[in-house]
Amino acid sequence: YIANKNGNITYANEKIAELVEEHSPENMHGKNLATYYLDDARRELAKIILPEAIERGQWAGELDILSINGRATKTIQNLLAVKDEDGEFVCIGNMVIDVTKFKKAEKALVDSEKKFMDVFYASKDAIFLFENNKYVDCNDAAIRMFGYKSKEKILSVLPAEMAPEKQPDERNSFKEWDEAVALAFERGSHNFEWMSKTADGNIFSAEITLTQILLGRRVIYA
Repeated sequence: YIANKNGNITYANEKIAELVEEHSPENMHGKNLATYYLDDARRELAKIILPEAIERGQWAGELDILSINGRATKTIQNLLAVKDEDGEFVCIGNMVIDVTKFKKAEKALVDSEKKFMDVFYASKDAIFLFENNKYVDCNDAAIRMFGYKSKEKILSVLPAEMAPEKQPDERNSFKEWDEAVALAFERGSHNFEWMSKTADGNIFSAEITLTQILLGRRVIYA
């Protein structure tokens, strides 16, 4: 929509009219833009958002928009101030994007991640999360398996340091681990035999599966 310097709407399209549940864009003409905002947002518009948009030329951010039936919708709004040749403020244009679906998807992702982490911590199998060439989390089963006294201790050790210097094929553990991680990122998952080492130096054979997952970022589930 577009509003004049007094905040009265002079233009609106079908999409914004539908969002605020007006019968037509023309029904919005002449109404003050504050009509379509909750009280807190009205105050924020008057004291912060509009002055900033007028001074800097633009303001963008999340703001609820209110329908004539009292329904608030999550939106991202991009306000652009129009000025004349003398630099005097003339009108404000606002591009409003409904982000309700994105918010629902975001909540679903958070819920999914929580369920994953609940299973992660409760599992009796040793599990690590690997990111940026180091372990960033693990469950209690991993701490017990490798014989460390605390999570802080085990996470301070690099994955290849929890292995003998060389694997059975005489290849360096650091190099072989890096290659395994690269394959997991390339293929999505990689399974291999690995000689591991506990905190007190005992060496044992393990089957490792590295799986790429998304937890708001790309990590390896080992």
